[in-house]
Amino acid sequence: MGAVFVAEHLNLHKQVALKVVRAEYAGNREVLARFAREALAGSRIDHPSVVAALDYGSLEEGGAYLVMPLVLGKCLTDIFLERGRLPWPEAVELGAQIADALAAAWDKGFVHRDLKPDNILVESREQGGPLARVIDFGIAKLAHLSGAGRGAAAAGPALTKEGAIMGTPGYMAPEQALGRTATHAADLYSLGVVLWEALVGQPRWTGDSVQEILRAQLRETRPSVREACPDAAVPLALDRLVERLVSVRPEERPETARDVRDQLREIVRHAAVAPTRPVSMPARVASKSPSRRRAWSVLAAMALVVAVLGGFIALAPLEPSDGDALTAAESLPSGLPAELEPALYLLVHDDSKAAREAAARRLLKQGVGALPEYVEKLARLELAKSCSDKKAVLGSLLRLEDARARAGWNRLSSEPKTGCGPRKDQDCLACLRRDLRDASRR
Repeated sequence: MGAVFVAEHLNLHKQVALKVVRAEYAGNREVLARFAREALAGSRIDHPSVVAALDYGSLEEGGAYLVMPLVLGKCLTDIFLERGRLPWPEAVELGAQIADALAAAWDKGFVHRDLKPDNILVESREQGGPLARVIDFGIAKLAHLSGAGRGAAAAGPALTKEGAIMGTPGYMAPEQALGRTATHAADLYSLGVVLWEALVGQPRWTGDSVQEILRAQLRETRPSVREACPDAAVPLALDRLVERLVSVRPEERPETARDVRDQLREIVRHAAVAPTRPVSMPARVASKSPSRRRAWSVLAAMALVVAVLGGFIALAPLEPSDGDALTAAESLPSGLPAELEPALYLLVHDDSKAAREAAARRLLKQGVGALPEYVEKLARLELAKSCSDKKAVLGSLLRLEDARARAGWNRLSSEPKTGCGPRKDQDCLACLRRDLRDASRR
């Protein structure tokens, strides 16, 4: 019912997103009322994962417009098509951000009712990991929720007739598909379906009609995430949480979105610091002479360089932009066992210094030869204290010329220039700035 354009604010010379009601719906009161509700949601919900409303008004020729920040990212649908399933720590972090956005919406009385990959944009940030942005509150419901809605907008007239189905087949909860009142539990169901798809790499529910999909939701027993994709090494706690989210009975789902957010983040942190048996070099390798070990190391390094170069040639465009190069680098396999992926994710993306240091210590506990060299050096760089130690580790990391380390030094480059010294006004990375800047430009 609407169309979205990239536009420029004529006075501020800034690009924005401009959404307008299509001409054929300009005289439809219900469409205009839903458009106004979307603008209201964007103005009331103050959260980094909800796209705000900057301006709203009527058009002289009929219809209405809504101005929003221009989000430079991809929707989850496109990301799933490009990448298939996501590494579970990445999927969990995005899910936690979405749950936090739902909690903020519920506090203002809004139930989204159409949460799906198309309505979730993922935006890259200079500092920290990707940011999920929830959009399109066009069919949102305004209701005072139990235990929430403090300071919420008045519910106003109901825009959905009783028994009407509003939502997207396969993502809306069974009770919503049956025309019953959609509560916050329906949003949690949708979040569970999105998480399942992100972890497995395929839609949870499919069918040729709404009725067929609904029958599958009500009757079919679908495999758990771990059963559907055993190679993903998904923690049992995450598997059980997703199963609760997609329960047919609303009362069996988690109580609040904040509970879901907290559980998701605890799963990643627990996996990142959980002790594992140290891995040592195999005896037959350790017993070889130094010269033979060096020879094998050279051959392995040559093979790695060929593989990395081959990956760039195959994946990168002829004239890649910085963003394309970063995407290609991050899509290369990490070389780590699945149980260590959460620790590497926290090391590279987490905003908390304590969390990154804990992840670095866990990685370094694995023993000599158990980690890819770029991972070991990223971990040592995180734990280095003096400038001389930092410069030495960064120098050896850059000499590796391993594209997989790019996300790590890009995060360092974007760290604030204050935070050290007695008054916390000194640059912790002053001695590394030039080298990091040069590395980021490569």
